[in-house]
Amino acid sequence: MPDMDGYEAARQIRQRAQGREVLMIALTGWGQVEARSRTEQAGFEHHLTKPVDFAAIAALLDAHLAQRARAVTREE
Repeated sequence: MPDMDGYEAARQIRQRAQGREVLMIALTGWGQVEARSRTEQAGFEHHLTKPVDFAAIAALLDAHLAQRARAVTREE
């Protein structure tokens, strides 16, 4: 990205009211503890490393959608 990296983008998204509920998954080539810590501090829920495992992404999305559905059901 020309003006900011993904970490800064995540921080800015999290600062907005609507951004607090956004599922953010970091996809990076860096898998070290420091890199994982940095993504967590920026506001990502998950940290995946390349090459991407599409089944892992699908599982994370399914779990997120199920959690959101339970939250909506409790609100009703």
